[in-house]
Amino acid sequence: MVYEAFRDVYEELITEAKAEGKAEGEAIGVASGEAKGEKRQRETDLKIFIEDKIEDGVPAEKIAAKLVKLYGFTESTAKEYVEKYSPVSAEK
Repeated sequence: MVYEAFRDVYEELITEAKAEGKAEGEAIGVASGEAKGEKRQRETDLKIFIEDKIEDGVPAEKIAAKLVKLYGFTESTAKEYVEKYSPVSAEK
């Protein structure tokens, strides 16, 4: 009788722990997926912005300066993005 009561409590605790673990895992997975999606969207937005400015004849230095101002990039990072998404770099 005591054994059965103990077993029932133990099984209930295990079931609760599994449910909590599953919920935590799902939350982590959702957050990770959202972060990846946001990063992908940001890359797409940067690509469109840079390509549009290049099409309008804006010099690469001005585009990089805009990226520094709008996104808080360092000058080096901004230049890397301009090079990455410029049509000339796409031909390489």
